[in-house]
Amino acid sequence: MAQNTFNDNSTGEVVITPGSSGSSGGGGGFFSIGGGGGFGGGFGGSSRRRRKKRARARAAALARAKAEDQARQAAAAAARAEALAIAHRQRVATYGQAREGRRAQLDAHFAQQSKGLAKALQDEITAARKRPVYDGSERWQLYQITKARNETEGLIAAKKGALAEYQARAAAFAGPGASADAYAARLSGLATAAQMQQLHRDWEAAYLASHEARLLQEAIRQLSERSAALRVEHATQEQLWRAREARWEQQRQYAEQREARIRYKQQADEDRRLHRLKAASTLTAPVAAAQAGGVLLSQAGAQVAADVAAALEQAIANAAKEVLRVAAIRAGQAVSLSATAMLYSPTLANGELTEAQRRRHLEGLGVRADLLGVEAGQDLQAIANAGGSARLSNRIRIEHLPGGSAITVASTGAGIASEVRVRNAVLDPLTDTYRVEAETPTGKTIVLGEAAVSASSPPSGRVLALAPEAAIVGAGVDLRFDDCIVCVPGQPPQYFSFAVSPAGTGIVSGKGQVAAANWWSTSGTPSGVAVPAQVGAQLRGRLFTGMPAFESAVWRAIAADLGLLDQFDELNQRRILSGFPPVAPKASWNGARREFELRHVATAGVGSGLYDLDQLRIHKPSNTQGVLTVVQPFKPWFASSVALYLDPAIVQGEPPRTWTPLAAPGTELLGPTHLPEVPPLPGILPGAPTDPVGPSLEILPGENPGETGAIIPGFGGEDDLPAPGLVNNEPAEENETGIYGNLDRRSIRDDMDVDHIPAQGAIKLWLKVNFPNLSPYQIRAYMRRAPAVVIPTHVHRKYSETYGGRNTRAKQALDAADLFEAVRSNVEALRPGLLPERVEGIKAELTDLLKKFIEMV
Repeated sequence: MAQNTFNDNSTGEVVITPGSSGSSGGGGGFFSIGGGGGFGGGFGGSSRRRRKKRARARAAALARAKAEDQARQAAAAAARAEALAIAHRQRVATYGQAREGRRAQLDAHFAQQSKGLAKALQDEITAARKRPVYDGSERWQLYQITKARNETEGLIAAKKGALAEYQARAAAFAGPGASADAYAARLSGLATAAQMQQLHRDWEAAYLASHEARLLQEAIRQLSERSAALRVEHATQEQLWRAREARWEQQRQYAEQREARIRYKQQADEDRRLHRLKAASTLTAPVAAAQAGGVLLSQAGAQVAADVAAALEQAIANAAKEVLRVAAIRAGQAVSLSATAMLYSPTLANGELTEAQRRRHLEGLGVRADLLGVEAGQDLQAIANAGGSARLSNRIRIEHLPGGSAITVASTGAGIASEVRVRNAVLDPLTDTYRVEAETPTGKTIVLGEAAVSASSPPSGRVLALAPEAAIVGAGVDLRFDDCIVCVPGQPPQYFSFAVSPAGTGIVSGKGQVAAANWWSTSGTPSGVAVPAQVGAQLRGRLFTGMPAFESAVWRAIAADLGLLDQFDELNQRRILSGFPPVAPKASWNGARREFELRHVATAGVGSGLYDLDQLRIHKPSNTQGVLTVVQPFKPWFASSVALYLDPAIVQGEPPRTWTPLAAPGTELLGPTHLPEVPPLPGILPGAPTDPVGPSLEILPGENPGETGAIIPGFGGEDDLPAPGLVNNEPAEENETGIYGNLDRRSIRDDMDVDHIPAQGAIKLWLKVNFPNLSPYQIRAYMRRAPAVVIPTHVHRKYSETYGGRNTRAKQALDAADLFEAVRSNVEALRPGLLPERVEGIKAELTDLLKKFIEMV
């Protein structure tokens, strides 16, 4: 305690020290007489007595001064003790108040923490959650539950360690929850402020530790309950997964059986198709028909034409004369001549058939082989046994023209080969016929039977002989021949010629290349993309008559393989599913060519080389490599004047060039018969109205069980209105949630978009990961039943995190890993553009729809 001082900075105390005083300026001491001393003149007598008196006076003064000093010190000590007691009482009261205030503050703080403990735990769980990488080795849902339980167990273990530490801190202070009086009593036993401050700190730390320990105990209890619930859920879901696996196994077995049945059905259909094609390509003729003059072959049967041989001999003679004439004019030049021997006119009303239809009426011709000038010195039977070819001077070609068909004899030479294959007819003992099997899928099979020639073959048309006329084979005509010489035991060799398939007809061959997972990523390279092997497995061996049909089949085959189809975007997937090529990037467009193209590596012919998959690649329109093959039609063999002979009326003794009109006399009588006119029936029948009698059959559902007239459910009766939403769908409203297919059907497109939440890419990826056996059509059907929300178009474009290019593959994988988290994230991204009062409701509704969607799948 500080000492009291006066204004002159003195304390007012007097200190008397023994001993002689110093000399003063007055010349006298303390007891000097006449001086300024304190006892001057008071003592007389001798000096000895004076000294004694002075000593006694000095001793008394010292005693008195000492007593006064002691009294003053005692008073000061009492004052200091009182001040210390007052200060002590003040400190005790202060710390007591501070303790109560701090205790109330801590109680309120931890009470607030206790109320928000569940949310805090959820935040900790969310913070501790790590998004795993799905590797396909564990069922996803059970993995998520196990992962959540492991996270919870980890939190429990961490909190148990913290609990032990806090309990130890709380136990370090005896009675952290003691009353205020007990705390004040403990404070009263301490002497210094430092001890009180340390005691208060120890109490506060222990009290905090006890509160933290209670919170940790409650947290451990709740986490233990969560862990137990997760364990129960894991067991429940495991049972559900076992049931699902059993159901999936049944579905897999059913799918395998279905695939086996489909393959069997496809194989049976293919066998039936090949059988029908083989039957359609099988032509039957009598063995000796060619010896009788000639035979015309068609699917309806063979027609023996006795005048064919004579016409051919005349045509060959005309061609020989023309060759001599041309040789005289063009010395040293080899030419090929063609002579129209005859025209085949179909029956009435068949003149307007297409070329393919006319082909069935005349598919081949058979004559004696010696008529075509077999070179001398050739043993046809020996050549047939060796599988070789014979040389002929002339060959026959059948050409289909508008209104009929022409049979032409062409001399071999420049452009027309003279080698014709010679084949043996094999006896079929079951049918007692001779067969010549086709060597190619598009070839013809000849069946020779009925050794006796029928005298009256039912004609299916007329063979019209023409006046002798020969012409040089022009450039650009089709020089392909489908003919052969057949050797039959006991019969002279016979020559057969068949109509050639149109240009562009061929069989798919080749294997293609095995497509990698990213096979379409090389579509931008100059060399293009090879045709996948999956396409070859589907199309190999099929017959096509044109490149457009083949290209459409290629794209449909790509669409049938889910791994190949996934390489394209949604727009091109729809095009490919419909058989159209995908649209190329805009930078690669070349004029009006904007789609990917099938090109040959090198120039291909008009036969099966067109459809060799190993020689085809897929190119962008701007690529310069590859050959874009377009099959051009051949030039006609005959001049336009020959077409006039297709409808002549050749009469004995009249010129053969008589032309008859297309509309023959009497065609006006080939219409419907007109009925005689009768008066019309009146609109109102006379007499009383009658009740119609209903049918005897009961048609349900009806309005009443006994009523025979059926009604459409929901449309009401005569006086009732239809059920709401049955006829006219209510338009979708803004921020409305529901199934995508329903909202899309009800959307009136007034600047509103129906947005998948989660996004289409995430749902599609989730379906493929969890249900790999789904077909593209099933996935599209499930996408129509996924949850969605109606939002304005500008909100969709501006705020959606999955719009356009924002929906990357990484984002799709992230959302597919947790669809419910994707719902929350997608809706939060749209929050600035949604109605504030609808945000949480949209989340809840979409979550419920997603749960139903998952259960439905």
